[in-house]
Amino acid sequence: MGSAICYLLFAIPDELGFCQPMTQQEVFVYEALRTPRTRGKPNGGLHILSPLSLVTVLLGELRQRYPGIEGSIDEVILGCCEQFNDQGGNLARSAALASGFPESVPGFMVSRFCGSALDAVNTAAAKVMAGQADLVIAGGVEMLSLFTI
Repeated sequence: MGSAICYLLFAIPDELGFCQPMTQQEVFVYEALRTPRTRGKPNGGLHILSPLSLVTVLLGELRQRYPGIEGSIDEVILGCCEQFNDQGGNLARSAALASGFPESVPGFMVSRFCGSALDAVNTAAAKVMAGQADLVIAGGVEMLSLFTI
């Protein structure tokens, strides 16, 4: 299987426009995007694309749907089970830069086997709840067509 998915998580600001860092925030998934799913074979539907290009397309779509959002994103967090070869490195940061986010937007990867994307979303939600971030993009990417099982 090959696909990528991204969620946009945020906290609701108070009446003054600030999120309260010392109280537990409610976290909302505001947007969910994903690429098509295909068979994870060397000739699968997405085999000509790279994991980086899949995520870059999704982040670019977020920028298109919400003009100016790139200045409000606190972090990009992605999960990926097999983090080597084309899926190695910091795909979260690389995809953010490739899709036009400013250099000030950090990103990191999570590796928790099959639960990597879920853990990335949970980490993003925890950061928002703790007041460490107000707006986070989280999700996952995996292209099994790159690997033999």
